[in-house]
Amino acid sequence: MQSQPSNKQPPKGWTIGITVSRLRIGLKRIINYGAAWLGWVHGGRNPISGLRILLYHRVNPYPFDQLSMTSREISVAPEQFEQQLAYLQSAGFKAIGLDLLERFLSGKESVDKKCVLITFDDGYEDNLLWAAPLLKKYGFTAVFLVVSGFMEQGVAENLWYEEGSPEEYRKFLVWQQVKALKDMGFGIGSHSVSHSDLNQLNAEDLQLELQSSKVIMEKNLGISVTSLAYPRGIYNDQIILAAQNAGYQTAFTTEPGINPQNMSTMALHRTEISASDTLFLFKQKMAGNLDWFDFKKLVGVRTLIDRINKFFIFTLQNKKKG
Repeated sequence: MQSQPSNKQPPKGWTIGITVSRLRIGLKRIINYGAAWLGWVHGGRNPISGLRILLYHRVNPYPFDQLSMTSREISVAPEQFEQQLAYLQSAGFKAIGLDLLERFLSGKESVDKKCVLITFDDGYEDNLLWAAPLLKKYGFTAVFLVVSGFMEQGVAENLWYEEGSPEEYRKFLVWQQVKALKDMGFGIGSHSVSHSDLNQLNAEDLQLELQSSKVIMEKNLGISVTSLAYPRGIYNDQIILAAQNAGYQTAFTTEPGINPQNMSTMALHRTEISASDTLFLFKQKMAGNLDWFDFKKLVGVRTLIDRINKFFIFTLQNKKKG
């Protein structure tokens, strides 16, 4: 059953967060339009060949003003998602699964330039409620990379970036629902146990974070889990080694770009799709015109976004105290 709209009122201080979210989404959209044009001028006419991997987080119709600031930006509306899938279908794209991905990266099999791998991070419940039916409608498969610890509780209780949002809008999948996705033919991978910053863990905790997730998922789902998405896209040589030691064969980053056949299997690029992506921007990303541009790594933009985040959190906390 799909979640029904909530009548609960958001906490005090929420209104300013809504304004901040609209500003952030608008700013990102404007910057990406300019970056797409520059990408087309300087390299889009001669794109690098390889496999494009798309990164989604959420697909839902939930009210913008009742989602958390993070979810407002990572949520794609169902009609927006359907437009993107319809475009992929009309343009002749086919979605591949993890098995073909591994064969492609090992050099055992090539993929057509019209192949794409669709991934979802975190394991929000709306992946099953809204994304999966649309994927099936258009004949696409996908890979859902879930946080095993979140599957136990089914709701984000201690995530600061989901604070204030009604419970029905911040639910995660539970194991039975992950099994349902598996039974529908979708791929399942790991996104760690707790979505921690792996770079802040000592060697023992790092290995436990990655190994335990794999073991728990395999026990609950009865499948072999060979793919990992690094939490927050953070990775380094030590993290890669820990992932390999845990038994993962492929790992996904959040760095944009195409994946040629000689790409490192443990540092795969992905093209993120979010609320700010109009159909035009989606097409530009598929064409590779934004591969050169990593929005999150621009120092000035990153600093501005961090300051906006801190201002919003400070304001919300003070409003609550008042």
